[in-house]
Amino acid sequence: MPPNQQLPTVLPIEVLEGAEVSQWFGLEGALSWVEEPEEPYQVTSVVWQHDSVPFLQLGRVDLRLSTGATLSILGQIDGMYLAHAAEDDYDYSSPTTRWRELRELPIGVLRLLQVRRDGPYLLEVELLVGSATVRLLAAEVEEQLDGTLRICEPDESVLVQLNGTRPGL
Repeated sequence: MPPNQQLPTVLPIEVLEGAEVSQWFGLEGALSWVEEPEEPYQVTSVVWQHDSVPFLQLGRVDLRLSTGATLSILGQIDGMYLAHAAEDDYDYSSPTTRWRELRELPIGVLRLLQVRRDGPYLLEVELLVGSATVRLLAAEVEEQLDGTLRICEPDESVLVQLNGTRPGL
């Protein structure tokens, strides 16, 4: 971390209770990719979704609230946490990550249905938005040697489901 940058202030997840989300954004992470073995290394194939993975994999989920504030749910190795959003850099992308608006997620008033923790870390959060359930899980999709994909938790990504399936299905 650069010396001038401060750690974000962690907010209690209960801040979301009764807040109204008007827009969702996410830094989507590829589930798997192929790199050329020769320098310069280039990514030649990227898998963003797979039938065996009923989640979107995100490094950060931003909730833009009706008040104009933006809050982020961020992943780290031991779980996730809620903080005020850092500077919006939604133009950033790499061969294996991309920012995008998550239009498939519902907007409206948030209700906390379930929060699972391990000490200070959030492991799982379920939010009710209207009649839809958004599930956030501190986990990551890992590609195995045989090419299959496995969900490992807790881990540094935020996996997102909508009503028990990958959003957009």
